Amino acid sequence: MVNCELCADAKVCAKCTGNYKLQSGVCQTTECKEGQVEDPETGECIDCETGCETCSADGSCVKQCPDGTYGEPNSWRCESCHGSCQTCHGLLPKNCDSCPQGNLPMYGQCPTVSCVEGQYMDAADSKCYSCDVSCKTCFGPQALDCSSCCTGYFLDQEGACVEHCPVGYFINPATQLCEECSANCESCEGATEKCLSCKKGPFSLFLHQGNCWSNCPEGYFESAEGTCEACDSLCLSCDENKSNCMSCAAGLYLENGRCSPNCSVKYYPDMDGTCRRCPAHCHTCTDGKTCKALCVERPHPEPERRLMLENMNSLAISHVSATVPALVMLVLVITLAVLGLYRARARKKLCWKLSYERLRGSADPNASYRRDMLHGVPDPDDSADEADVVYTSRDGTVYRRYNFIKAQDEEAEGHEDQAAYLNKARC
Repeated sequence: MVNCELCADAKVCAKCTGNYKLQSGVCQTTECKEGQVEDPETGECIDCETGCETCSADGSCVKQCPDGTYGEPNSWRCESCHGSCQTCHGLLPKNCDSCPQGNLPMYGQCPTVSCVEGQYMDAADSKCYSCDVSCKTCFGPQALDCSSCCTGYFLDQEGACVEHCPVGYFINPATQLCEECSANCESCEGATEKCLSCKKGPFSLFLHQGNCWSNCPEGYFESAEGTCEACDSLCLSCDENKSNCMSCAAGLYLENGRCSPNCSVKYYPDMDGTCRRCPAHCHTCTDGKTCKALCVERPHPEPERRLMLENMNSLAISHVSATVPALVMLVLVITLAVLGLYRARARKKLCWKLSYERLRGSADPNASYRRDMLHGVPDPDDSADEADVVYTSRDGTVYRRYNFIKAQDEEAEGHEDQAAYLNKARC
């Protein structure tokens, strides 16, 4: 039979080879079940006494293995410790838990020669040497290889007595050992292992009440410094800062990140504890559909409103475009009219000067005869061809108006310049 060292017959094995276990005459690769123990003679798994989880080789029930033995989990029986150990947790010499004569194991191993407290045995010459002054006990191979420390020192994971534990460890005053912080703590303190800071890694951790959390508890928000900070007292939860509420305490409503007992105008309290916007045509409302107060003017739908604004802009532009030329034309007409009036007034004055003469002896005492007013006056010999008209003004001043009757042959003679001057004046 396979894996069978001794057969009872062709189908039944009496003893198995190696680590194989005998189960009902067959060699199995599985270990004995819980509540069973291997028979050292046959290798067969036999049941422990009823109710036992661990039993000795003969199947007798044992709750705890006696000194010098340890419970072997594979065989479910008490196996002997190494000869140097008083108690142990395994078969090897380095598996000692305590040593004879009160000595303490170093790195799990008991010394073969006993030295007094504060000394260690040198394995090379089997002599005892003094420990370092920081060590209460030590086992070498160096004086600084301590197993316990003097007052004011604490034993770290390397077997050295130190005054301050390294980062990631805290002092346990009861044992005077540097014990490792929990997996998420970067630094910690006290026997209760209170975290002072959290480890940095691919996932953010936040410090809260001495523990590192992947998410802050309700009522706290995750700060940039890696701590959980309390939200505002009105907030049930918040985000980014204490006043930016995400949800509110009972009886309060959330509106724009703030918690208040009532919603603002044009908002109504929803069943989920938030203030929601009333319909656009409502001043106040009880829900998202029913107005509570008189409605305000209905706003234009967005496409219609946009079209209306575009039309208004186009109309304004067209009005401006039409008004500007009209204003320019009006200014031009007014300017031309003013210039025309000015020129007409100037012509009138010119005609007066060329056509009238104040005569001597008029009512104006300051009047004087001016020879320069005789421009265009015909020669006295030609008096038959002209007729003078005399006028008296309201103030008694007498004027004489010249009336020229020109012959065609005179236009080519000496009076041509005077007639042309008067014609140009268009009196």
